[in-house]
Amino acid sequence: VLDGEWEFYPDLFVYPPDFRFSKKSFSPKYVQVPASHPIYSDNSGEYKTGYGTYRISIKLPATGLYALDYDFIYTSAKIWVNRELVYQLGTPSKTSDSAKAVFSFDCIPINISYLDENGYAEIIINVSDYHSAQKFGLTKSITIGKYEVLMNKRDMNKTIFHMILGLLAIMSIYHLALFVFYPRNYAVLAFALLTLSIMLRAIFTNTISFGPADYSISIRFTYASAVLF
Repeated sequence: VLDGEWEFYPDLFVYPPDFRFSKKSFSPKYVQVPASHPIYSDNSGEYKTGYGTYRISIKLPATGLYALDYDFIYTSAKIWVNRELVYQLGTPSKTSDSAKAVFSFDCIPINISYLDENGYAEIIINVSDYHSAQKFGLTKSITIGKYEVLMNKRDMNKTIFHMILGLLAIMSIYHLALFVFYPRNYAVLAFALLTLSIMLRAIFTNTISFGPADYSISIRFTYASAVLF
């Protein structure tokens, strides 16, 4: 689990070649990950929305097929591992008009074919967030591990999630059917709508099995299901 201090470059999209070939000097802030928004270690202030770059080097035992598992990156990102772009989440941008926000969980396969002389791999994440109200970037833990281990864990979570959705659907349909036979029993109808709202909220707040979704649509459904609840 990659919790701890990361380099953070506010108001900059810094790419892997920039750290090696650019004549510019990049001075990082050091922030704790995860956090609801980056807080600089020198107490110079708080950075809530906009764009920036996270960077970390991690020591690995060997090369091979790994995976990065994350829950929410607010709200768009590009992920680079050892100078290779391995994943894009939405469209990170320097302006809110051109940024595309998404709502997603994912487990990203990454083939680490080399490590530096000290056995380290580099992870760089460009993020932008203009949509989530005082959240920015890495608000949840990111895990790196062997691909098969993390995928087995995610598959188990998917199975449990689908079982819960199935149970909620059965309960909702069953009580709607009861209401057909007992139309004056509004408690039965209320319980059917309650289980339906819980099921909808679960779907739109946990995209573990449905893939990335448009952020604005997911948020609208989330709030709508909460009001119905």
